Amino acid sequence: MKFDSLFNELTDINAHYHFNGALAVLTPSQTLYQHTSGYASFERHTPFTDETTMGIGSLTKQFTATAILQSVESGKLSLDQSLKTYLPDYQLGDKVTIRQLLNMDSGIPDYTDLIVAKAEEKAQHTGLSPEVTEVIINKTLGTDFSLKTIVSMINGKQLDFKPGSQFAYSNTNYTLLTGVLEQVTGASYAAYIQEHILTPLTLSNTHVGTEKSQADSYLYQGSNVVNLGRGNHQLGDGAMVTNLVDLKKWACATMTNTLLSPASQQLCFNLKHEKYGMGWMKINSWYWHSGQILGYWSDFFLSPEHDLAMVYLYNVSPTDEIVQDWLKASDGWRERFLASFNSK
Repeated sequence: MKFDSLFNELTDINAHYHFNGALAVLTPSQTLYQHTSGYASFERHTPFTDETTMGIGSLTKQFTATAILQSVESGKLSLDQSLKTYLPDYQLGDKVTIRQLLNMDSGIPDYTDLIVAKAEEKAQHTGLSPEVTEVIINKTLGTDFSLKTIVSMINGKQLDFKPGSQFAYSNTNYTLLTGVLEQVTGASYAAYIQEHILTPLTLSNTHVGTEKSQADSYLYQGSNVVNLGRGNHQLGDGAMVTNLVDLKKWACATMTNTLLSPASQQLCFNLKHEKYGMGWMKINSWYWHSGQILGYWSDFFLSPEHDLAMVYLYNVSPTDEIVQDWLKASDGWRERFLASFNSK
């Protein structure tokens, strides 16, 4: 086949860097490549398969953005209304719009940075090692923070910049959108996502709540694999769980524009400040978003003009020593594959 040598190269790249999970390259009508490797549970030697579910971290933001845009299409909210309209408990909500939350240019501080800073300060005072601190931080970020708790964290904090003036990735934007969605629909985040996204797309293995993962998550520390568990994160910045079977369906729905109007879909890919759309960024020739929570990682690469997607799920965080080399090799491979695909 035309792409066999390239796919063999991809397999070799991932094997070299100890990829543990599942990935696929696909069009709306065909899976061109699919591969699984490693373990869902290292302790039990349970294989990681295309049906293994795990947390997808910030890839959840695509689901949240879709839900918000569906609510705009149904007339329940306006992108240019202030956040205060829907979440009056946030003290600076009158300065920020729904559109700015979606586009990551609200200036609202990232609550995860606040948690990390607090944990690092505590570790320094108690003399914890960097390795133990890393585990504590990852486990903490995977727990169930309520929206009320996060609002209380950011109340009293100034905005990092004038809303709309620049890009800064902040998970807080999409936790607040969780509350907006629940306010305007009268349904819980999980219930809305189930009824309006998961059920229509028959994503029967996709759920809200990282505790529903089948795979455990892990972290490499040197040559050791440390189990970080599954957590129980519930908010729209990183709570979704899925497997490769369903992630491929999500990719196909995105390529075929199944859930949104063409105008709304286009908003997702209009990158504000050339950085962030509504659940999308860009890397080289590909639109892209990644996710990380606990030791779970996910990636979704998309070339809309070629109806081509590449999706990854992996439940072991790579070591700092290899991650940049792996990303560089993988990015180079994707560019070569896209050029080859374009010339077919």
